[in-house]
Amino acid sequence: MKVKSSYIGLCLILIFIIISFSILSTPHIETFAELGFADDNEEYIYPTVYNNFISPKEANYILSQAEPKFTDSETIGSGVDTQIRKSKTAWLSKNDLTIKNIIQRVCAINNYSIENAEDLQVVKYGPGGFYNPHHDSTGDDNKESHEFLKLGGHRIATMLIYLNDDFEGGATRFVNLAKDIKPPKHGSILFYPLDKYNNKCHPKALHAGLPLSSGQKYIANVWIRQKPFINTVD
Repeated sequence: MKVKSSYIGLCLILIFIIISFSILSTPHIETFAELGFADDNEEYIYPTVYNNFISPKEANYILSQAEPKFTDSETIGSGVDTQIRKSKTAWLSKNDLTIKNIIQRVCAINNYSIENAEDLQVVKYGPGGFYNPHHDSTGDDNKESHEFLKLGGHRIATMLIYLNDDFEGGATRFVNLAKDIKPPKHGSILFYPLDKYNNKCHPKALHAGLPLSSGQKYIANVWIRQKPFINTVD
């Protein structure tokens, strides 16, 4: 009887060790998402322009919902810094039916669930407004980057929607592609922040919002993550 009890105890200990090792060795979001930057010669899918991606009614709805919610735009790790970007930002919930329909179209193009999508970001630029060259995901190995990745891994797709076009300047510049893109109103730019295999930020995805010389520029960003997005706001 004592031998049997010892055997059972030993088996329980072994099971506990196996389960513990399995939990510790399971890839978490921050380890699944690689930091750093891809080599410039890594495969990259170039930006695509969609004309009339949203309807005038959808554009007007986004603007009406965003206007009372605008606050100074922030950046990861820097907060509000008008030397990096000068704009206003609002967030619209993907639980809103109109917003959900727009985001679902982006997800369908990329074969991802809406669970992986963030809420819709709306950005307003006035005269002199800009956003310096930046990546939509993160390659830096710091606390802010790790916190960002915990929310669902890297951003793997961006749909940048131009809500209007009655302004001067304000094109989206892909710095390392030497390409400026400014779709007509309701058009959009689909691009991928990472290399083709969704591992690291790709240098060719580096982009900037060029300064406005006159008018107001309104854009909306749909972002899709590697994993279901964890919303810490709602």
